[in-house]
Amino acid sequence: LTDVLYNASVYKDDKGNVLGVFASARDITEQKQASQYARSLIEASLDPLVTISAEGKITDVNGASVKVTGIPREKLIDTDFSNYFTDPKKAQEGYLQVFEKGFVTDYPLTIKNKNGNLTDVLYNASVYKDDKGNFLGVFAAARDVTQLNAQNIERERKSIEIANLKVELERTIVCLNESAIVSESDANFNIVFVNDKFCEISGYKREELLGVNHRILKSGKQPDALHMDMMKTIRAGEVFKGNLLNKKKGGKEFYWVEATIMPFKDLDGKLIKCVSIQFDITDQVERKDALIKHAEALRVSEEDLQNINLELEVRSAKDLIASENRFRSLFENATQCMLVVNMKSQKIINANKSAIALFKYSKDDLFKMGPRELSPEWQPDGIASDTQIRADIEKLQKEKKVSREWAFNDAHGDDIQAELSINLLSETDISQVVVNIIDVTEKNRIKDELAYQNEEKDRHAAELAVANKELVFQNEENTKRTAELEEFTYVASHDLQEPVRTISSFVNLFRENYADKLDDEAKQYLDFMDGASQRSQQLIVDLLDYSKLDENRETEQVNLNQVLESVLVDLTGRIKESGALVTVDKLPTIEGQMTNLRLLFQNLISNAIKFHKKDILPKVYISFTTVDNEYVFSISDNGIGIEEKYMDRIFVIFKRLHGKSDYEGTGIGLAHCKKIVELHNGRISVESELEKGSTFLIAIPIEVEI
Repeated sequence: LTDVLYNASVYKDDKGNVLGVFASARDITEQKQASQYARSLIEASLDPLVTISAEGKITDVNGASVKVTGIPREKLIDTDFSNYFTDPKKAQEGYLQVFEKGFVTDYPLTIKNKNGNLTDVLYNASVYKDDKGNFLGVFAAARDVTQLNAQNIERERKSIEIANLKVELERTIVCLNESAIVSESDANFNIVFVNDKFCEISGYKREELLGVNHRILKSGKQPDALHMDMMKTIRAGEVFKGNLLNKKKGGKEFYWVEATIMPFKDLDGKLIKCVSIQFDITDQVERKDALIKHAEALRVSEEDLQNINLELEVRSAKDLIASENRFRSLFENATQCMLVVNMKSQKIINANKSAIALFKYSKDDLFKMGPRELSPEWQPDGIASDTQIRADIEKLQKEKKVSREWAFNDAHGDDIQAELSINLLSETDISQVVVNIIDVTEKNRIKDELAYQNEEKDRHAAELAVANKELVFQNEENTKRTAELEEFTYVASHDLQEPVRTISSFVNLFRENYADKLDDEAKQYLDFMDGASQRSQQLIVDLLDYSKLDENRETEQVNLNQVLESVLVDLTGRIKESGALVTVDKLPTIEGQMTNLRLLFQNLISNAIKFHKKDILPKVYISFTTVDNEYVFSISDNGIGIEEKYMDRIFVIFKRLHGKSDYEGTGIGLAHCKKIVELHNGRISVESELEKGSTFLIAIPIEVEI
């Protein structure tokens, strides 16, 4: 079928007699399809869209507008636009601003539904004109921000909950009951730590277990289904609790344990390790003549992020531009970068303002290029860009859509890390595609920095494991606290940290999937939420570290030159980023606690770099001298200094001296330092002058008595 417009007229002979009719037809099929396609895109939008006449009357709405007001389309049309808000006067003022400026952005209003429900929105509007520049009306789009406001309230509630737990965390010392059988496994369930009780019960030596898969203890007498259920539960990020039948060395003797196995995941939900706390219940099982005793698994309330489908519908740039002039601004002014590419020539045929700003080319220069010219020869995964582009074209023809990570170069040769969503402009036309680009360069940089910090924590894992196995209760009364300790460990690792991680994950997910709907202010709010969750998580880690400082750890000969070398390696990223110059004199070998001394110097050097003046590169100088049978270490910097009125409080836990907007921190670092120095029977002090720098002095006896 072909849609046409007919024009016809009669024709006559010289005497005026009618001879017949001449008719011509113009094919309008493509024009009609384009208009219908544009209308379907408008109706598919989740945001309320409205067109308004010069008199302020509604001329058209989409389905989202009908839903939010509760009023049918035919009753909305030809009515006053300002009537559907809680503040009609403010709505009318916003409408008039569009006439004065030609547009309005993020104008806050509240829509009232006929049933009384209210919806907070941010309106964006602009005028649209005909081909001759005559004013036709106003096009307005609203974004629902009700959920964002609710999330801000929830964030404040979580902050209060964390503050209320601070006191409890200070009072609690994490330790293990001497009757507990404790082990730790990596992500592949290979054993990396066991305590003495574990060796005693199993009959294995410690060196026989380390690096061996935990299945070495699995008994063939117990159904495989239980083992599979345990593995499934742990991989799902949930705590497993139940009775297990393990075999001793040699495989002839068996023993029953009541086990609680706790998985630990990183921010991306990837399993990193498992901690198992078991108690020998062999006697109980034999007395009751029972083969298996199951305990209900403690399950963590965790939403399945993979089941949430937040993928945005891609708007067709070509058809939006071709259909009606009033929709041109949707493509041009979109915050998300968009390119339209001709599949045959593989050249860019359209680009919006965000894409031009990202690649730093003029529009004319971009039209001479294609995705290959904007890409490096090789992608970060080692695949040639040409090879991957050919593979994506084949996949696009089959599946109509391709999503992937990609590396670009801008006009200055700088790297751009991006997430792409490539879609056909029409399911029946594969000659053109629209490429949506999300710049994730900064996000990946932060992710890499977090990975670096996690690696630093992993290097401490072995030392922490050795310290943890030495922690035992000293008398029988502490036995009854095992359940409370287990509950606290669970709360600290899951109930407290997991919600904070979940908030950060949802913020990042929201930012990524709604990037084209967020203005700068909304993105800033998301950054505030993400920063708050990360600071809360760091506060939890610092509090736990502070409570675990071991006053009974044995000393050893510590080469401080090696300690400083290790610390500077860990701080390489921060040193390079700040341009800091760190100078270290040759230091002595002393009797002390390796891990704590390393943490001491790391905190002080990190602070010296962090609290530097913005216009001067930081300098740190570390030296020592011997005074009256004491080693006196000096850590000096050229930073912002400390006011004299704060000298008596800088080593007090939770006391921060700088505003949140200037320097981040939890107020625990210097309290850590003071406690470590005092464990070595030493003392710490500071000499400082505002805007001229600080010098921290640490005096430790040459003959240390911990």
